[in-house]
Amino acid sequence: MTTKLNKYLTNSYYYKGIKFEEYTIELKDNKIIGRPIIKHDTKINVVNNVDGLEILLSLCNLYNKYTYKESTNDDNLELGIKNWCNQHVHPANNNNLIRTIELFDYKKDNLSKRKQDVYIKELHEAIDKYVRFNVEEFKNQLERLTTNFNMWYALDMACNHNNIDLLQVRINNGMIAPTTDLIYIINNSKKSKERINKIKKISWRILGKMIYFMPASKRKLIYLKDRDAFEYSIYTDSIFDIALDVFGTLIKNTYNNNQYAHKIIVCENCGDYFIRTGSTQRYCNKKECQAARNRNKVKAFNERNRI
Repeated sequence: MTTKLNKYLTNSYYYKGIKFEEYTIELKDNKIIGRPIIKHDTKINVVNNVDGLEILLSLCNLYNKYTYKESTNDDNLELGIKNWCNQHVHPANNNNLIRTIELFDYKKDNLSKRKQDVYIKELHEAIDKYVRFNVEEFKNQLERLTTNFNMWYALDMACNHNNIDLLQVRINNGMIAPTTDLIYIINNSKKSKERINKIKKISWRILGKMIYFMPASKRKLIYLKDRDAFEYSIYTDSIFDIALDVFGTLIKNTYNNNQYAHKIIVCENCGDYFIRTGSTQRYCNKKECQAARNRNKVKAFNERNRI
């Protein structure tokens, strides 16, 4: 889903990615490696309109789910990463994969049907060296992205929505690592308004530290075959390049008090980040969360009409 918010955040740039159907996690040379399962009939698609905001929020939700939320089964983060890749796009080496696949797509137009099997075999051999990714590196980048995003969101809620409770809760449960001056403000300022004003004064320093790990964005002119148009694309080699580019725009919009940066909220049932589509929306669109919403509505109705 590409939202108006995402189009605004990404300055109408398009992200490109690769979509494989299924992934596996394996141990190779004492390293945990992720890779797509590639068979003869495996579909490999170049996605021209990757939703950068969805990538950012889904990655943060992935890390928060397996790090801070209680789990009722034996799921681990490696399984979560595999499932994320199944649902979204390939996480690494995008540029080499895209160049290789698009080159072979060009060749495919000039092949006879009887040579299709040879074509597919050569394509799979050509991309084989690019499809693997290090799961531990994925985890490290995921942790750094999410801890910074959790801090940004809590600061945004405190400074722009006068909600300091979320900041206190996330400090207490370890979701964010507060600075010394932030802890001092929360513990020594008695009035909520006084604390919020003091937090606003130091927020630029906290946000400033976040941007140091963000890579410089590069633009590239690309041709979108499905639209028969040329557009500027952010030159990204991994999903974390995409997520950090969107995150950087969010930081800019939040600090400049732009209203579009304030539509990201936390679902009251599952705790995931999502984009609200209405001013009163409090639950995301997952089935279990909508069921919880309906139960709470019935409960509230019965309490209002209790005799």
